[in-house]
Amino acid sequence: MTGSGLSTAGLVLVVVMLAIVPLVTVVIFKTRFKRVPLDKAMVVYGHYMPGSCRGYMVIVGGAKFITPISEEYAVLDLSPRTAELELRSATVRLNDGRGRASGKIRYSYRVRAEEAVLDTAAEHLTGLDPAEVSRMVEGYVEAAFKAFIASCPFPTSPDERRSFTDRFLVFNKSDLWNVGVGLDSMDIDGLRLVGGG
Repeated sequence: MTGSGLSTAGLVLVVVMLAIVPLVTVVIFKTRFKRVPLDKAMVVYGHYMPGSCRGYMVIVGGAKFITPISEEYAVLDLSPRTAELELRSATVRLNDGRGRASGKIRYSYRVRAEEAVLDTAAEHLTGLDPAEVSRMVEGYVEAAFKAFIASCPFPTSPDERRSFTDRFLVFNKSDLWNVGVGLDSMDIDGLRLVGGG
């Protein structure tokens, strides 16, 4: 009778295990399988990735099973963001010398989706929240804009402003791409001369 009791308990244990193991497997797979929408990039890190000499890989518009324990992931938002910069008494170049300009500059930026730039973004932006990225971009834009406007004639007409903005976007491109971000557009219509140098 004891032997029969043990075999029945063993049989129940086997049945329970056979029921639990697939359920646990499905739950793990469901919680660790991550899909990436087209306006996001997923940075998977934790060990050297197949076919790469780096400890991370970047996925856009796909999916991946995140291996428990050895892998983690972070998400980079690729959608455009707008920001505003208040420029105060910046030195500008005038035809007859130097002057000062103040006002609001509006610009849009995004984490670039080009493969090489996206890898750079993964290295520099992973773990930062959107507010931290925004502050970093603002610092780059402000420093570059002040340097640029001090060396180029201050634009006064709409055509000059458009040309000035286009040249600045090219001028600032490499700096921001070094951290994986690019400027899409800029509006300097709020910028006004406020006095001489």
